[in-house]
Amino acid sequence: SQTLLITQCPLKGQELLKNVLLQNILNEKHKEMYNSQYNKKENTEKRKALRTNSTSEEAVLWRALKGCKINNRKWRRQFSVGPFILDFYCPSLKLGIELDGAPHFAPGAAEADDARTYYLREQGIRIIRFENCDIWNSFEGVIETIQKETM
Repeated sequence: SQTLLITQCPLKGQELLKNVLLQNILNEKHKEMYNSQYNKKENTEKRKALRTNSTSEEAVLWRALKGCKINNRKWRRQFSVGPFILDFYCPSLKLGIELDGAPHFAPGAAEADDARTYYLREQGIRIIRFENCDIWNSFEGVIETIQKETM
């Protein structure tokens, strides 16, 4: 046990204790950072509403992603990162998928999407974007793209 090491070897024991305390502090900082950046509590209701009221395109893609069906990767739906909520997110790859519907083609939306993508890249997250019509017109192509990105 750590107490035994401290008693038998004071210098090594103190160094061990310092390392354990430092690791605990780092773990708390990481937990604090993770909790402050991902799935913020203030976004919980919004995320639930987005899942409950998902578009038909999101529902179709979710059926293909859930249960680790593509390259055995786990996905989350409506996952928040900082101020943004991603349609789909694979934590192990830090990969997000966004389905763009009509609101993404409104005036000023392209700039907002660019700012969002920039922010997410700064967090180390890659984004794949598809238009909603891709789900209906080229679903196999969508799945192939996701398979390539998750290998």
